[in-house]
Amino acid sequence: MLKKLLLSAGLVLLASCASAPKQVNITAELAPLTTQYSETQVNLTSKDIRDANYLIAIHKVGEPAQLLNNQSSLINLTTAKLQQGWEQQGLVFTAAADIAINLELQTARIDVQQDSFEHQADSTLVLIISIENKGQTLTKQFRSASILTGAFSPSINELEAKFSLQLSSLLNDVFNDQQISDYLTR
Repeated sequence: MLKKLLLSAGLVLLASCASAPKQVNITAELAPLTTQYSETQVNLTSKDIRDANYLIAIHKVGEPAQLLNNQSSLINLTTAKLQQGWEQQGLVFTAAADIAINLELQTARIDVQQDSFEHQADSTLVLIISIENKGQTLTKQFRSASILTGAFSPSINELEAKFSLQLSSLLNDVFNDQQISDYLTR
């Protein structure tokens, strides 16, 4: 009886692992913003320059990596959140602006190494912001990395939440960066 119960529990666990989602849902929340611009007009462009389009790679010994992507475009999410935050701070977005802001999503990846009893998720996020104003350019790289460890298989919800916090924190770093603020108000 105990063997049958253990076998059934094992099959349920295997089935739940096999039905992992193929996409995740990363979000970003903005902290209250204090810097204010007086209706400064800017043009915002963005591009995704990552070397791979997936967000999460789960590596299990002896198996091909399981690749997961975000439900929506990460570059579109990041651009929308930057625009939303800067609009709250008083920037006005127009294609005819003299100040050009360029966003590049260089890296956005969670690499999970998993064995039978534990996992480690290494998360990296890199944004490059370039601002052209009055013939001069400021380029800054914003980087965030984290490590998440745990027993058995990783929770996709936990990976989503951790990366969403990481993205939110990085965007808030951009909004609160003094060099960017100074460059936008020169």
